[in-house]
Amino acid sequence: MSTAVAHVSWGATPGTGLTPEQFKEELAAVPLVTPHDEPFTHSIVHMLSQHIECACRELEILLHSGVAYGSTAELEVSANKYGVHFTQASVVTLSIGFVTFCSSISRLFALSLPHERNGDRLRVSFAPELVLAKIRGDYDLRKYWERVLSDYALGSGPLSGDHRMVPFPASYTRAQLLFAMERFSLAHEYGHHIGQHGKQLN
Repeated sequence: MSTAVAHVSWGATPGTGLTPEQFKEELAAVPLVTPHDEPFTHSIVHMLSQHIECACRELEILLHSGVAYGSTAELEVSANKYGVHFTQASVVTLSIGFVTFCSSISRLFALSLPHERNGDRLRVSFAPELVLAKIRGDYDLRKYWERVLSDYALGSGPLSGDHRMVPFPASYTRAQLLFAMERFSLAHEYGHHIGQHGKQLN
């Protein structure tokens, strides 16, 4: 089953993506600070934090007393930075609801963008008229837009189980969008820490 899913998502390209066994090993290697941490979300925040802090070191951007990172079990879409009293340290978090939101929106956008393969190259169009034409011409895609938007407008996200597979080659676009959304959001919270926003400076 996992092989069939991988083939739909990533095509026949060998060595693309992790196998289920490799994914389990990667999750098991993520350090969990407390037994309340949810491994999948925490692994995402862990990976992103390492990338952001590496970039800060290379650019010689001061992280003051440092950043503790983690995830929360909230279904609300939230990304936050909390200052640690009497220190120059901060805690940054992404909620499970936020990670779910990024996953849902990146999937929705990737399915809506026209993709065209030309040999080994992949062309993705962001032209509004082409994107709208694709959405209007696909009844299931229109209903999916309605479902995701209404779920977030009326609640905490698509918890109804309406999961959509993103087939190759749109899966590549979806992965890029997802990573960009998550990384930008956590880097934004790091930016608040770097700027010492919310602290009273003498």
